[in-house]
Amino acid sequence: RCKMESQTELIRLPALSALSLAASKGPFELIFMDPPYHLGHIPPILKQITTLQLLQQNGIILAESAVDEQFELPDSLELIETRSYGSSKVHLICNQTSNDDK
Repeated sequence: RCKMESQTELIRLPALSALSLAASKGPFELIFMDPPYHLGHIPPILKQITTLQLLQQNGIILAESAVDEQFELPDSLELIETRSYGSSKVHLICNQTSNDDK
């Protein structure tokens, strides 16, 4: 194990509710997203992450989607890499904007 239990917290809530709760604890270096496929959740979640300034500058979002799912990123986020694994894709997304610039 990576022995980071004391530095991590798993929040099991609907995404937008969890983001509002997390706002007082961020910004974060790493955010994992595994929303249900084909329901259009990724764009509003990414928008809320940027609105609430939840991701540190140069922080990473790891977002999982269906292999055939497409979405656009908010301007402050940049797609670094996408890898396919069977019927899923994993996207590495980076925050290019300083939270002080917003």
